[in-house]
Amino acid sequence: MSDLDVKGGDAHISDDEFDAFVNQNQQEVNQQQAGQGRNFTDIMYTSIPPAGRDTNVMKLVRFRGGPPDSDRTAFTARRAISSLVRDDNDKLTKLRLPVSDSKHLYWRIINTVLETEGKGEKKKFVHKDRMPDIFNRVRYGSAKPTANQFKYDRGWKGREWLVANVIDREQMDVHRKEKHTMILCKDARASKNNPDIVFYDDGVPAYGFVQQLVQSLFKPYKNWENYDVGIFRLGQKQMPYRVINASRYQPEVPDYLKDLVYPEGPLTDEELSWDLYDLRRLTRVTPYSRFFERFGQLVIELDNHLGTTFFDELQELVAQEEVEEGGGEEDDVASTSSEEESAEEETPGQEEEQEEVQVRTRAPKEEVPTRETKKVVVSQEAAMNPLEEIKDTLRENGLLEEEVELITDHDPNDKDNPFSYSVPTSQLLRCNECGVPSPGTFSRCPNCYTEF
Repeated sequence: MSDLDVKGGDAHISDDEFDAFVNQNQQEVNQQQAGQGRNFTDIMYTSIPPAGRDTNVMKLVRFRGGPPDSDRTAFTARRAISSLVRDDNDKLTKLRLPVSDSKHLYWRIINTVLETEGKGEKKKFVHKDRMPDIFNRVRYGSAKPTANQFKYDRGWKGREWLVANVIDREQMDVHRKEKHTMILCKDARASKNNPDIVFYDDGVPAYGFVQQLVQSLFKPYKNWENYDVGIFRLGQKQMPYRVINASRYQPEVPDYLKDLVYPEGPLTDEELSWDLYDLRRLTRVTPYSRFFERFGQLVIELDNHLGTTFFDELQELVAQEEVEEGGGEEDDVASTSSEEESAEEETPGQEEEQEEVQVRTRAPKEEVPTRETKKVVVSQEAAMNPLEEIKDTLRENGLLEEEVELITDHDPNDKDNPFSYSVPTSQLLRCNECGVPSPGTFSRCPNCYTEF
């Protein structure tokens, strides 16, 4: 059993704890409506695959532990913020931020760099032109200025995730073999260099998902350990997900999953015996020592521009951290190298907050269906280049290597179907921005680079 595992589960979890989370969530919603919302590495996965969720397919799971953010134990579900950014050496790395702590050094640096003035159409960033290099690194994070996803990158502010231990009903054989839970995540993707290596999202984007848990599960049914949960990925802006008590409403469960649904009731002794991931350590805020190594030069330059003293404060925090922790935990260092390897290979596009990727829908095979997407900047470069140059352009604009290799030909004169692929036509979906079809597995359109 690794240090990231915890044996067994919580002591008795009461319904009152879930009621308390419902009340807390309502207070947060009220604050956000009043304009007082919260301000807004590396996961070491075992060989057990986390429970990903395919588009238009229900994921059937049983959650483990108490209500989110209750911190009952190390494996209790929790929200965490992370972003993929470039360090002082222009290498991609994961930055983990504290949730709901605007006084933390990292958030004060971010808010200082991204300070605004004015309102409405007159609102602008104060330091955008004064220190463009620092501003671009903090505002746009991992994206290069020449990349189409540059304007959509979340930057250092990152994305808020819900990270949770679950039992995946479709993978019970794996659970029984490994005697372990899984981490619920939004997406999983294979390495372009080694298909046996899979990279995972940190969890499920919290926006829209946590509210669904509150309204559809916690309010009516309380403790989520007492029933199976069905998760539908809708991709709509206002309602990205839908969740149901699958044990109670089996008619809504797809036929292929009906036999896998467990009845309402407590976890079995076998399920309670399985190890769980230590989510405190998996979601730990980036240590000051690592931040100092990766972003120290940026902080010095920021102080030089604005006369702030962030670097002195950072040095003091590093010294304090070394006294308290003996220089930091080894698992942080080990996980960093693993995640940076992932980051160098996979640079996912990122959208603005509350703009969840839209669902791609499939119509009957006799016609190529439309997939709904969000708007991105359209490039016209591809139409003028030979195939190999086209492929280079596609790579530069965010298509993965395995996607590019499925393209067998390009005809710039065919406006409706400029690309040919090594997959059957029945597997193609049209982009509803430009209408050009591509395989349903593509992460973005090869013609207009719209992200799916």
